[in-house]
Amino acid sequence: MRRLHKMFLPALFAAFTFSIAAFAQADAVHSPAATSPERQAILNALRGSENVLYQVNFIRAHNGWVWVDTTPLDPKTKQAIAEGGPNLLHLISGN
Repeated sequence: MRRLHKMFLPALFAAFTFSIAAFAQADAVHSPAATSPERQAILNALRGSENVLYQVNFIRAHNGWVWVDTTPLDPKTKQAIAEGGPNLLHLISGN
């Protein structure tokens, strides 16, 4: 029985440590890559039904929250069409 404890407890501790590390890594603040589906979904949420292109000045995502600073651009001329600014978005139930 003691031998079982000597083998089981270190294995349990290692599994617990790796699961904590994986959870912490998945929950880290990050900047979605320019071509990632996550970034496209964020910009689509900002865009709504308008046909506008965004210059992303700053973007950070964490745990369902996104802080993004954009400048709206005309899709044809690529010139700024309005003053940009920061937006805070929160993902709720996949929306």
